[in-house]
This record gives sequence, C-alpha cells and structure tokens, in this order.
Amino acid sequence: MAGVLETVVVGYLLPSATLELGMSDQDKGLLAAASYAGIVLSSHTWGLVADTQGRKRALLWATLLDVVASLLSSIAPNFEVLLGLRFCCGLFTSAPAALTFAYLGEFHTPATRSRSIIWIGAFPSVGLILLPGVAWAVLPQCWGWDLGFVSFGPWRLLLVLCALLSLMSALMLWLLVPESPKFLANREPERALAVLRRMYALNKGGSGDLYPVDGLIGAPGTKPTVSTVELGDSKPTATASSLGVGGTLRLIWAQTAPLFKPPFLLHSTLVCIIQFGNLASANGLQIWLPDIFNKLAQFEKEYPSRTATICAAQDAIGSSGQAPDPAHPFCAPVNEAMFRNNLIIGAVSLAMPLLCGLIVNKVGKRNLLGECPGLSCYTGRRPRPYLAEWSYSDCE
Repeated sequence: MAGVLETVVVGYLLPSATLELGMSDQDKGLLAAASYAGIVLSSHTWGLVADTQGRKRALLWATLLDVVASLLSSIAPNFEVLLGLRFCCGLFTSAPAALTFAYLGEFHTPATRSRSIIWIGAFPSVGLILLPGVAWAVLPQCWGWDLGFVSFGPWRLLLVLCALLSLMSALMLWLLVPESPKFLANREPERALAVLRRMYALNKGGSGDLYPVDGLIGAPGTKPTVSTVELGDSKPTATASSLGVGGTLRLIWAQTAPLFKPPFLLHSTLVCIIQFGNLASANGLQIWLPDIFNKLAQFEKEYPSRTATICAAQDAIGSSGQAPDPAHPFCAPVNEAMFRNNLIIGAVSLAMPLLCGLIVNKVGKRNLLGECPGLSCYTGRRPRPYLAEWSYSDCE
C-alpha cells in the first residue's frame, strides 16, 4: 500500500507543482514516469539482495531508503531535483512492490498461497482510497512556509505524509515480522524452526512447543525422520559479499539466463507480456487520472453547454488546469471532482481482489488472468468517461 502511494501521489501533485516549479507538459510526463523507471531498473537488483541477504532485510532497507528519498523530495527546490528524487523513490519502492508477494507466499502452503497473494493485492486498492482522501484534506488548503530555499506548501506536505506511511511500514516490519522460514531453512535452521513454531502457535492458539516437527530436511546435520519437514532448497545461496563484484554479476547472470532459455522461455515471455499489459494500462493510466479529472471538471464548469472528448477538454483548459489566485500564486485551485472520482475508483477496484480471492481456487489462476483483462477492454468502451474509468479500474 505504501508503495502504491509513493508512485501514484505524483498525479495529485501536478496541478500545484506545475505552477510552483514551472513545469511543461513534457516535464509532467517525465515526473510521472520517473518512479516507474526506477522500479524497472532496480527490480532485478532487489531480487538478488532478497535471495542473498534475506527477504525481510531487503524490504527493510528499501523501505527506509524510500522514506529518506521521499522526505527529501518534499523540499526539492526545482524540477530537476524533484525528478531525480522521485526516480530514487522508484529505485527503492521496487523492493516492496514485488518482494512482498514472494515474502508472503513463503509463509503459506500451496493450498492457501494463491488466495492469500490475491487478497494482499487488495491493499493497493485501499491505498487508492486513502490517498485521494488525504489529498482532499490537504491540497485544497492555501498556505505556505518560507524555508528560504523553498515555499513549503500543501503538495509538499502530502509527500511527507506518504513518507510517514512508509516509515510506519518499516517499523512494523522491523518489530513484528520474522524472516521467511524458507530463506532461513539452510542458513539458520534453528531460527527457521522457531519461526515455524511461532506460526503454529498463532494459527492454533496454543504453545509453539506442541509443533510436531523436530528438524528441517536439508539442514546441516539433520536426517529425515517422521518429525522432519522439507523446507527450502538443498543448497544455501552464496552471499554477495563473499563473491565480490565479479562473482555477484556472474550470480545475477546464472539466476537470470535460464529464464529466457527452454523450457522456461515461453512461460517467462508470457508472464512479461501479461505484467506489461496490466501495469501499462492500470498504473500508467492511474497516475494521470487526478489531472484528467481535474481538467474535465474545470471544462464542464467553464463550458457547461459544450461536450468534448478528454483530449479536447485537456487542450481547452491548458497545462495547469485552473488559473492561480493572484494573491497566492503557488496555490492551484483543484476541483473536488478530482478527489471524489478517484475515491470511487479506489472503492470499486477494492472489490475485484476480494472477489478473486474467494473464487481463484475454483475458477483457476489461468482463467482469471485471461478474463480480467478481457473485461477491462470491454468496459473501456463505455460511452461516458467517468463510467469507463471506474469499470476499467475495477477489472484491472
């Protein structure tokens, strides 16, 4: 959820930040793409860190670094600095955006793994409800604190609030959540067993001492018995620090190359195409929705008797959406429709992961992967823009 806020929040900043930093439409496009560029470039690196240093450690480091980058971006004095810091946020957001699902899956059996991963996919939708609600409370205000090098206003405060959610996530991860037992199995088997006992106690409501497992198959010095369980790979992964730079690069290649060779080539290509289509159509559009809704509402207000396409309305309103108040040149008026419509989208998009979590085992993962994008294509043909956006986001 915190990762979604860090990437989508840029869309809510555009009206105010455009006025203060003098951004062109091209600058706005670069700013919207910066976080995603960072995610693409760093995703493989964080996967290696998670495999060699641990899932929890990778998530914790990345989240804390994201907090720092986000707080610094809230006091960026110009567009170039803001662009660079939002790119850094993307570099660090990449880890929780992907590793969370693998981390969660390693605490579940095959019988419950698919359902739990789909249900955790509902939390980004909670973020899509929370963000416009917080933005609605913050952005319409018109105030500013002169810090000498910047005027700290509402859009900068919104960045700070998003960073605080990431900080809260890091603290909860540090204090409450254990390392993945699968990762620990061949490195620290006693710790892995302790985690499994804790899980048993939480699930059964009793004592972890009653857990009917004495050891882990594959752990050093452990022989398979009726009271052992197989968990993890047979060989531990070498750490990046023990390999050096050259060894680390060879390890990256050794882990990546097989994905693009038979027998995995077809499946890897299919997964990449599915992910590209989903994220390009859902996240790529989502980040522009606040600006689009703001301009549509302003167009309807200024030209109540005219109808126009989204592109025509964008051109008619111009780059900034609304004219600034001369007494407060850095306070961009924003229409309530921007927040209201995005709240509806967040609420509607929350329903689909909850529904899919209930039916995935009956319908099948492959069928859901095929049906949901098909529904999104159909609903995108709705004649009214608002209805099309709400329905499209629900299916994506």
